[in-house]
Amino acid sequence: MGAPGRAATRDVGAPGAAGAGARRAAGPVTGASGRAGVMSGTSADAPQWRPSPLAATLTVLASAALIAAVLWRRVDFVAFAAPLLGALLSAGRPAGEATVSTARAEEHCFTGESVDLTVTVTASGCAVDRVSVTGVDVDVTHTAVTSTSGGTVVRCQVRVPSWGRFAPTVTIALRAACGLRSATVVRHPVRLRVYPRPEPMRTAPRTTDLPDRIGAHIGRRLGAGVEFAGIRPYVPGDQVRMVNWHASARRGRLHVTERLAERSATVVALIDALPLHSPGGACPPPVRRACSLAVAGAAQLARAALRRGDQAGVIALGGPLRWIRPDIGRRQFYLIADAVLDATPAEGDPESGRSGKGDLLPRGILPPSALVVAFTPLLDGRIATLLNDVRLRGHAVAVVDVLRELPAHGETDPLVGGMWRWERTTMYRNLGLLGIPVVAWPQDATVDEALAPLAFRPLAVRRPSS
Repeated sequence: MGAPGRAATRDVGAPGAAGAGARRAAGPVTGASGRAGVMSGTSADAPQWRPSPLAATLTVLASAALIAAVLWRRVDFVAFAAPLLGALLSAGRPAGEATVSTARAEEHCFTGESVDLTVTVTASGCAVDRVSVTGVDVDVTHTAVTSTSGGTVVRCQVRVPSWGRFAPTVTIALRAACGLRSATVVRHPVRLRVYPRPEPMRTAPRTTDLPDRIGAHIGRRLGAGVEFAGIRPYVPGDQVRMVNWHASARRGRLHVTERLAERSATVVALIDALPLHSPGGACPPPVRRACSLAVAGAAQLARAALRRGDQAGVIALGGPLRWIRPDIGRRQFYLIADAVLDATPAEGDPESGRSGKGDLLPRGILPPSALVVAFTPLLDGRIATLLNDVRLRGHAVAVVDVLRELPAHGETDPLVGGMWRWERTTMYRNLGLLGIPVVAWPQDATVDEALAPLAFRPLAVRRPSS
């Protein structure tokens, strides 16, 4: 147990209880904690019955006995085959069915965490022969199978090494008619939502114009902060705690210390998944990896902003436009995490070929003085137009280039790679001239290291023209 995709199985022989005792479906739970993602449910479909290996063996023996009886004219061979034929003819099509129910386990998890899962299989008119829990890119780290009067109970721990939506597969082997009929039932009773694991960030980009909200960032305006701004003469109405007694003693009159106000920021992570939704065909693996990196970076940036007390939101481009308005709190992170899971379609998703306009954002999405950090592979020309429009509205904009490889299938000519890198450098320069700084996300670097160049000085905000 523990290898990816390996089935955790155990043979059981006692027939299950009636399917009427199974639990009914229950939807996902959401609350203030935000832990939602595992659905509990039941499913019962008529299994496709077929002759079992035992029935095939009896058929071969009976046929051989009848052939031998005809060839050698032996009546005793017919007597040997008669009970076998009787058993085969009496084993008609069973009317049994199996019901799968899952107990509510850990409601969601991050990458690398284990989720406790309990699967109960009840059978009516048949017996449960074997139950296995498997999954693509899923590690079954522990499984215990027990047979009770209420059915067969499988308890396991599922560990998912990557983020996304996962549906562990429950495979049930049934037998009926004294083992002469068998069926295999496959169920997906659980859908697990695995969020990207955010890493701590020491640095973060900030803007010069912060909203008028109390926070942890040092603003440019005077207020009740801790950062020294200057000393001025006392005027009536100043608080006594603001008096600088050392300066007052030196100058012979009262002076007060001015300090800079501490404000919170509004951070919006923009995920560019437009290349995944292009109708031109299959997306190259480097582009798919880049979009996956964009999702992870956006989730990490949002988590870091929320931990600092800032408002955080997300915008996902590609397909239908999705966004979460900036807010604070733990629940906001799980709303953002759910949104980023919808940003990149899975392989074979019928929606993956549909693309939204992606040209401009509605004006009501972004609050005033928001900092927009776009995680984009910079492959779609519409993204530059969109970011410039956001900047002209009075928002600070920064770009993180998540494309680390040449976006092509297989190997390419070195000359093509050189021209591609030259075009990327030119694109960086053009965006920089528009007031949109661009940083690359190097290989084996964290998002904190990638955003470090943007944290040296606050990003300027362009005032919208009247």
